[in-house]
Formats: sequence, structure tokens, C-alpha cells
Amino acid sequence: MLLSLQRIITNLGFCMLTIGLLFSAFAPSMALAADVELIGNDKGLELSMETDRLFNLTNLNPGDTHEANITIKNRYVRPYELFMRAERVGVAPGEEEADLFKQLMLAVYIGEREVYSGSMAGFAATNISLGKFDLNETEKLRAVVHLPGSETGNEFQGKSVDVKWIFTAQADELEPEEPDEPKDPDKPFPPKTGDVIPMGFYGLGLGLLGLGIGIAWKRKK
Repeated sequence: MLLSLQRIITNLGFCMLTIGLLFSAFAPSMALAADVELIGNDKGLELSMETDRLFNLTNLNPGDTHEANITIKNRYVRPYELFMRAERVGVAPGEEEADLFKQLMLAVYIGEREVYSGSMAGFAATNISLGKFDLNETEKLRAVVHLPGSETGNEFQGKSVDVKWIFTAQADELEPEEPDEPKDPDKPFPPKTGDVIPMGFYGLGLGLLGLGIGIAWKRKK
């Protein structure tokens, strides 16, 4: 009887651990494009992209236009203000050389609202505010890159540029409150919601395994 019970409990323990591992492996996570970076207080902020790169700025011909879309979601408890800028990656061409970074035109929209329209180099000069995003708000960002036709000469033939698109998130600060009791600076932060489910399965699985081992040890005695 004890042997049968021990096997059932041990098998249940292994099942709980397996389920926890599956939750961890397949839990949704935000995967940014290779040319996108998100910095700042980004907890709860989701950027969903359609491709593994926002833009491929190689082998462009005069008149070419490329468009990219990003879905922005705020899952945090406070509103976010989100900023964006473009940053050249690598060494800039010499003064006498054709510079595609300065030649490209860029337009950025949040929904139907135009946030920026001008040269890509101008967009790199400072962080451009995309606006504030309230709790559970979802917006679509659309970025359009265009290489002008009539203004682009043969000197730009075969030119390319590598650009990093940098998003900076800044959450509104919570109003300071008087604490009811002194806070322990060494107290760990609670786990994020997405971590609670697998942690529960891990704990239950380890507990059942421990119980099974205890039964087996008692049976041997």
C-alpha cells in the first residue's frame, strides 16, 4: 500500500515540475527586433513588431519607401511617456562622401497623429516624445522611411546605413505615502504575475517529491 502511494505521489511531483517547466518555456515574452532597443523604466510595457528588423536600409533605390509597424501596449499600473530616436551604428562617412543617413526622410505616426516628419538625421538629434500611454492603452506606431527620387544622385548607388531605433520609457512617479511601518530594504520584490503560475507548480512538485521520498524512507525502516 505504501509503495503504491509513494509511486503515485512521486509521479504527481514529476508532473507538477514538468507543467511548471512548460509554463516557463511557453509563457509569452516580448521579443524586440534586432535593430530596436528599449531602455528606461519599461516594466509592463510591450512593443510588438511584425519582423525581426524594423528596417533593412541596404540596396535602396531612389524613390523607395519602406514602412514598419509597432503595437505599443501599456500593462503597467501607471501611465508611460514613451520617447523614440534613431541612432547611427558604425562610422559616419567622410564630409565629401554621400551619407544615406542624412539623405533618408522619415515620418512617424501614432495612430493618425503625425509625431515627426523630416530627415532621419534630424530624428537622431534628440528624443522625440510619442506621447503618454495610460494603463491598458494600446496604440499602433507606423514609421515610414523614404529615399527621395529627384534629389538622390548616383553617388548614393550601393550605399547602406545601419540604424538602431531606441525607445525610452518613463513612467509617472507614484505619489509618496507615509509608510505604516519601516520598510525592510533587504526584502525582495514580489514575483511578477507571469512568474507566479510556474513557481506554484515548482513548489507543489517539489513538495510532492519530498513527501514521496519521506514515504519511501519510512517504508525502508
